[in-house]
Amino acid sequence: MKKLFTGPFFYAFFTGLFWWQYASSGSQFSFWFAVLNTAVLAWQLYAMWFKPSTGDAQSDDGSPKPNLKEWVVDVDGTTIKVSNWWSLKGGELVGAADLYIDGVAKDQNTSLVPNPHKPLLSAVDISETVQSVEVFAAGVFKVKVSILVNGEVVLREDLSWIDRLFNKTFPK
Repeated sequence: MKKLFTGPFFYAFFTGLFWWQYASSGSQFSFWFAVLNTAVLAWQLYAMWFKPSTGDAQSDDGSPKPNLKEWVVDVDGTTIKVSNWWSLKGGELVGAADLYIDGVAKDQNTSLVPNPHKPLLSAVDISETVQSVEVFAAGVFKVKVSILVNGEVVLREDLSWIDRLFNKTFPK
């Protein structure tokens, strides 16, 4: 609940509140406060959607990977790393998800909206103990993954009710 009152949601709520108050009372203070709140909301949305932060996130070849998120698990001495990045640069949405096993790239997917019922990334015949790896991705506002090794879940992030509702729109 704490995250609901930060960022764009916070400003959208108060912008609506003050525009409603201005419409009902005509107060000069409410008008200017609503204008200020609208400007801050616009800046928040711009920073969130049109100007992704690159920070220190870079690929192995040095190219930037904005909004990078990584998940790493160790299974019987085998390190499995999943990375996902996206950017809305120049009005074009781009991104990729990568699967690395012991530091070696095994699979990549550039789907912008993957089907949560089908593996986004996969690899087979990795080692004696790791025969298969499957990665599923879901999430409306934030990417959440599940990693299966030999058909067993080794990492699963909890989905919100919005994520579960959105997943129902995809074919199985």
